[in-house]
Amino acid sequence: MASAPITASQFNAAFPKLAADMNWDGAVTISDVWHWVKWFYFLPGDFLVQVIGPTPLGVFLEISVLSYHGVGSGIVSAIAWLVVLPTALLLIDTVRRA
Repeated sequence: MASAPITASQFNAAFPKLAADMNWDGAVTISDVWHWVKWFYFLPGDFLVQVIGPTPLGVFLEISVLSYHGVGSGIVSAIAWLVVLPTALLLIDTVRRA
């Protein structure tokens, strides 16, 4: 039996937020740095989860709030960063040479 689709507001509420104390241990420490890196890395994939999740396509693909920081989000993020970073470096090089 299929469950009710998740609403856009539920996806918005579950979207991982950036905070100084990412592991909620009550102090900002070196261990929070890994969580910041992970949050930044997954940002493109998590954004796609947020956009597609509450749509009929998201229901078909079984995207839920559990998809944040998941395998699909990681793959999308890897592809995004493999496109964005070389493009940014190319643009910086072009501006320097101009």
